[in-house]
Amino acid sequence: MEVTNKRGRRSQKEIEEVIKVAAKELIEEVGFTNLTLTGIIKKAELEPSVFYKRYSDLDDLLDKFVRDYDYWLNDSINFDADKNTPLKNCENLLIELVDSLNSNVIMQKLLAWEILDSSYITKRTAENRERHSVHLLEYFNKKFDDIDINFDVVTALLISGIYYIILHKKVSTFCSIDFTQKENIDLLKQNIKKIVAKIYAAPSSVNAEKLEIAKRLFANKVDYKIIQESTGLSDEVLKSIMPERKKVRMS
Repeated sequence: MEVTNKRGRRSQKEIEEVIKVAAKELIEEVGFTNLTLTGIIKKAELEPSVFYKRYSDLDDLLDKFVRDYDYWLNDSINFDADKNTPLKNCENLLIELVDSLNSNVIMQKLLAWEILDSSYITKRTAENRERHSVHLLEYFNKKFDDIDINFDVVTALLISGIYYIILHKKVSTFCSIDFTQKENIDLLKQNIKKIVAKIYAAPSSVNAEKLEIAKRLFANKVDYKIIQESTGLSDEVLKSIMPERKKVRMS
């Protein structure tokens, strides 16, 4: 028998919401691979017939459910091709990935499911993630066309590293770091910023000589503004090679 609310019989929208909430809570507890239709129906306090009026089976529910979690890239991410520099956009995307994935248990379970189960649903979510990334990769490859590394490969390494650190954090420490602790997630983000600056601010051959000059000037404790005016290098490039002690004085 269908459970009713205080106003009487629940609407179709309310029933669908109850089912989604039940699925979400169970996925957070047991993951996608251990999820059962019986468990969802029981947790949602529904008769099976009520469920089957809306979904043909568990896969049908999950196919619709995961669309809300298909990807961490959304409109809230601070990506602006006009206002932000390419380095800042790259930094923002990776930092947002850390924050989003670290707080989104469903997305963590979805990524783990993709690794364990090569099904229609997992393939579709992974392929959607790739499609959503195409325009970003095109943007960054165009902006970083003078660096001597493959942007796609290096970014794949960075993103997969973030995935693993977040998914692994409750198993044990990783490289002696406990990533369940907020201060270590903050440390991760700080070092992502440094890595992005060092990799993607790598100068082309045209700037190589200026970079060496800037390093020598820093070593001789020349004023930052004089170095910038003399070399014409950007803040991002200069700060990526600036000695740590000088960065502390500037902050």
